[in-house]
Amino acid sequence: MTKTVKDRQFRPVAVPDVELGGFWGKWQDAVCRSTAETLLDRCVEAGMIKAIDVSQPSPGIVIPIQPWGGTTQMFWDSDLGKSIETIAYSLYRRPNPELEARADRIIDMYEKLQDQDGYLNAWFQRVQPDRRWTNLRDHHELYCAGHLIEAAVAYYQATGKRKLLDIMCRFTDYMITVFGRGEGQIPGYCGHEEIELALVKLARVTGEKKYLDLSKFFIDERGTEPHFFTEEARRDGRDPESFIQKTYEYGQAHQPVREQTKVVGHAVRAMYLYSGMADIATEYRDDSLTAALETLWDDLTTKQMYITGGIGPAASNEGFTSYYDLPNDTAYAETCASVGLVFWASRMLGRGPDRRYADIMEQALYNGALPGLSIDGRTFFYDNPLESTGRHHRWKWHHCPCCPPNIARLVTSIGSYMYAVAEDEIAVHLYGESTARLKLASGAEVELRQETNYPWEGGDRLHDEARQAGEIRAVLAHTGMGGGRDAQRQRYDARSLGASDRRLCPHRTRMVGRRPRGALPCRWRFGRNMPIRRWRPGGYPWHRPDDRGRRFRRLRRPVRLREIDPAAHDRGARRGDRGGDRHQGQGRDRPRPLRARHRHGLPVLRALPAYERQRKSRLRAQDGANRPGRNRAPRRAGLGHPQDRPSARPKARPAFRRSAPARGDRPGDRAQARRLPVR
Repeated sequence: MTKTVKDRQFRPVAVPDVELGGFWGKWQDAVCRSTAETLLDRCVEAGMIKAIDVSQPSPGIVIPIQPWGGTTQMFWDSDLGKSIETIAYSLYRRPNPELEARADRIIDMYEKLQDQDGYLNAWFQRVQPDRRWTNLRDHHELYCAGHLIEAAVAYYQATGKRKLLDIMCRFTDYMITVFGRGEGQIPGYCGHEEIELALVKLARVTGEKKYLDLSKFFIDERGTEPHFFTEEARRDGRDPESFIQKTYEYGQAHQPVREQTKVVGHAVRAMYLYSGMADIATEYRDDSLTAALETLWDDLTTKQMYITGGIGPAASNEGFTSYYDLPNDTAYAETCASVGLVFWASRMLGRGPDRRYADIMEQALYNGALPGLSIDGRTFFYDNPLESTGRHHRWKWHHCPCCPPNIARLVTSIGSYMYAVAEDEIAVHLYGESTARLKLASGAEVELRQETNYPWEGGDRLHDEARQAGEIRAVLAHTGMGGGRDAQRQRYDARSLGASDRRLCPHRTRMVGRRPRGALPCRWRFGRNMPIRRWRPGGYPWHRPDDRGRRFRRLRRPVRLREIDPAAHDRGARRGDRGGDRHQGQGRDRPRPLRARHRHGLPVLRALPAYERQRKSRLRAQDGANRPGRNRAPRRAGLGHPQDRPSARPKARPAFRRSAPARGDRPGDRAQARRLPVR
């Protein structure tokens, strides 16, 4: 019996269950070769290891207290946690005994640091032990715990070692006694969300529902009255109105989460909160949370997101301002925010595949998050402006180093975002060269292998092998290949009645004429491929034939030039979309007509200078006046008109080149002739 959307629960596969090659395999190799060790080296240089080593004196306050009442030194546990998570996934792909031994020594230090009751935080144990749980709004205690929990889950999954997992389970058991609505408990939550999604990961790997309940408590309590942050400040002798951001919108605590309709505040905090909400909505089948998240999703993606998937235009609050306030040259668009958007989009797919979320996940992944890491894996972007005069370069490190390990752990765990499993369904949300060993909730085991050169080409070939016979529904994503009607024509949905029916029929609004031999009637649902297949041990190749029955399904990826209307900073500009890639051209004489050409299958956008446009316009006017039957007003140079094509390439035409993946701005890049780097 087919389950309804609300009954379905898709959960991501474990990172070690997916082996990647091709595009993402090369990125993961870069992290394994250099990034993982680089992160740890720079943590050592910053003094983070000394801070947790009880065999040495406490380093005290290394980074001064800031006007907001804290210091980035309070976050060091989170930076170590994300670095350990990156190391864990890199060890699975490429064993490195020396790096593993270094990680083990850090874990041993945390074991010695942990209090008898389970509490664990380097700052509040060694620098300010009297300030534990006194300022959840600003001091990031639960945020740091969340990242250490994620590190523990990753290290256990990748290496099989339980020490850090046991440490964090003891800490979480202690938190269950501290937080709640009971007498003597704290009815609060963290100012910087993260613990919510981490607890869901811990619950899934341990099978303990009590961790889910704690996560749900933090989400349900957020923004309720009487307001916890106000009461906490009064108990601590602080003025509730005297804090740097002046509004609870900064931490999405201005309203109960189910009543929020606009995405506000700090961008990374918002993405982490919504990710946790989506996880809880999936686990508890909470329709009220799902409805709130859908409203917030539409608000973000239609009014507050850059074409790259970057979010949060303002540096002042590292977050959101007003609708369509999306400046290019001063864009903040923090790397962590786009990473968080990938997290949220992935979790929105937990209650059933939906193209809206997979589209944005791909867009943010390739264009918003990945630029944060260089090809060699050694330098990083923190903010990502869309325009630069050559003065914006990657960092070797940052005074608040949250982004380097965040993008690194995303790259090393990307396999878990490609696939998800339900009771009797498999979902493929992203395409890439990979082999996935999937175990469904029903107990069925399937190996699924993709052969593809995605994203450079649209062809994709799937091989499968099942350990036992059974009926499984496979859901294949088609994300934004060209957009509009072309994208609709490339969606599939077929129902296979037997193992011999192996061909999928391209979707059409109406079936015209006879069906191809072996194809079955089609219908579409969620904009996804949803074939039901009967699996047999041994398996066989399974590919998506096109109308001509070719072996590969070539997803058409033309460059679609579109006006960028709503954002005031982009009026008159045009962008080019090619699948999940975003291309943009701009210049001093905007609007200019942009032309899309292809070289080696990749798009090259070129802008026609203003003087050349005027010259062509005069020539067409003269041509119309001198030729019979052409006495009509000259047409303004535009897009796609044959007569707008220049007869000869002007020497001064600025070329928009496709830059290498993750290349930073160079001194030669200028605002009048610049193309966004596309990954």
